[in-house]
Amino acid sequence: MLLIERSRRFVVMSLLFLGLGAAAYLPGISGPYLFDDFGNLLNNDSVKIDRLDADTLRQASYSLQSGPLQRPVSMLTFALNHYFAGGFQDSTPYKLTNLIIHLGNGLLVLWFLTLLLARGYGAHENQLTSKFVGTSFSGVLASAAAVLWVAHPIQITSVLYVVQRMTSLSAMFTLLALICYLKGRNRMVGSQPHGGFLMVAGVAIFGTLAILSKEIGVLIPAFVLVIELTMYRNETPWRSLAQLPKRTRHAGLAVLGIVVIGLGMAAIQYVLPGYNNVEYSLLDRLLTQPRVLCFYLSLLFIPRLDAFGLHHDDIAISTSAITPWTTLPALFFLAALIAVALWARKRHPIFSLGILWFFAGHLLESTIFPLQIAHEHRNYLPSLGIILSTVYAINHLACHLNNRKLLLLVPAMGLMFAVTTAVRANQWSNYQSLNIYEAKHHPASANAQMGLGVMFLEIGQYAEGEQAFALASAAAPKEASHRILRELATAKQKPGSDRSADRSTLLVLSQFPTTPTTERTMLNLADCLESACPEMRISMEHWLRAILARNPSPNDPSFFYYLLGKTLVAQGRYPEAIEAFEHAARADSSYLHPLFSLANVYLRLGQADKAGQMLTRLIEKNKKSLHQRNREIAQLTTTIDALKPKKDWTQPQ
Repeated sequence: MLLIERSRRFVVMSLLFLGLGAAAYLPGISGPYLFDDFGNLLNNDSVKIDRLDADTLRQASYSLQSGPLQRPVSMLTFALNHYFAGGFQDSTPYKLTNLIIHLGNGLLVLWFLTLLLARGYGAHENQLTSKFVGTSFSGVLASAAAVLWVAHPIQITSVLYVVQRMTSLSAMFTLLALICYLKGRNRMVGSQPHGGFLMVAGVAIFGTLAILSKEIGVLIPAFVLVIELTMYRNETPWRSLAQLPKRTRHAGLAVLGIVVIGLGMAAIQYVLPGYNNVEYSLLDRLLTQPRVLCFYLSLLFIPRLDAFGLHHDDIAISTSAITPWTTLPALFFLAALIAVALWARKRHPIFSLGILWFFAGHLLESTIFPLQIAHEHRNYLPSLGIILSTVYAINHLACHLNNRKLLLLVPAMGLMFAVTTAVRANQWSNYQSLNIYEAKHHPASANAQMGLGVMFLEIGQYAEGEQAFALASAAAPKEASHRILRELATAKQKPGSDRSADRSTLLVLSQFPTTPTTERTMLNLADCLESACPEMRISMEHWLRAILARNPSPNDPSFFYYLLGKTLVAQGRYPEAIEAFEHAARADSSYLHPLFSLANVYLRLGQADKAGQMLTRLIEKNKKSLHQRNREIAQLTTTIDALKPKKDWTQPQ
């Protein structure tokens, strides 16, 4: 009873430290919006809801352009955040919501690990208990691992980067699904009723919500398989499979291998087109990821402030097994780590589970998909496995050496993690400090230098901005956005005259595919041609015509014709602008922006009848659009009605 009481007291204290660990994020809770926050949230009119009716919420939920399923659960939470916060003026309500989700996930981790460790220690008591740490302390170890997980600085981007709520929200539903699975599985092992129903229903319901928050929810079966192969390997159906004749087992494994190979080949065929838009091949990515995973492991064990970062595009691409030379050693190290996990599966299943969990969590974002090479938020759930294995190893070593003092390593690690997180959160507390530290810690990162350059532009330090963009261009010579912004910084130092496009920028735009960063940069520039950056009008026109003249043509010509139309409007060349907008509308019939622009051009010209015709086209196309823009159409209708109040533009003419 004394041990149980101590265990309960330790769990209560751990919950307290869980809250204190989350408080380490508070210095950054009012920090700036970042990169994808703008495209997905701040510039997304559908998320800016002012009422809670079903149609508005549906439009907001399916307003994300990226992701095959559009992540409606995550987008719904952002829309609700906007409604109750009253806008995007202050980032605090959004980051505070992220922090609450993270803290809630910490409690779910505690619950999940308590169930998991109770199963581990209960099923393997003769191997895992000692005279001072036994089955009654499974909750203690679960608490320790949960606190370390919550406080670890690698979780910063999943908390303080608003749009990465998608990651933490998907993790929340994944944990709920796995908790239901564990409780149902234990019921089945104990021959209790409703175990199977709880497993299936929990995984189906929460798994669906996880996938609709972010596609990484599809990894739930991989996590389940890891749990089964370590915690339930002696239970049905594994015990029954082990009793099958050897020939039958071999045949089953052969069939399974064929299925896995077939699925792998199908997945490769699915992702290959995406490599047309990145600077590396599928083989390059597969060779690079072992080094990236080793880098993640180094961050988990040695959380150095200068190693963390919002961007890791300064990681060199592996072009062969020996270029760079660390590629092959990284591959051998990971293979050895997996071999150790498989070897330890019988004697130390919890340790084995933790290592295999880490690899299972990276199956989607660190394998064949043409995503950016590295991001820290990809470790949100996978990091739990390494932390669990570490806590277990410390406990096991303390038992083996009969030395309680070794257990002090756990609170020491927790303190180190929390302090590092607090320092890093303070760096994220404002736009300037974040960009300065990112560029300082990652001088070879094009994205970090670009962020610093944009900051200098915004505060009017154009010479410094030009220098930062030059460094970004040197780090990523095929990326046009840095060159575009460098030209803007140069032009700002000599205002008052239009400029011709720099030849090197034209060369990059005409030879290489435009990246999402370049497209976002050009869109922002097009929006300011009539106000803050008129000196870029001629350059912008040259850039866009170079892109549209490229062979093969860009993936989305309608977007670039739309930008060309905006550029021509800024120059007062309205007939040409109308032609460009019509090109954009024809190239993509579902793209509504050109029709809005056409209506506004006709309004400028005082041609209300033609503006009304554009409104009619808009209304018809809006009905079939996945991203309806009812609010903007209503505003446009009001504007036109003010000019021609008796005309009903909502009816075909």
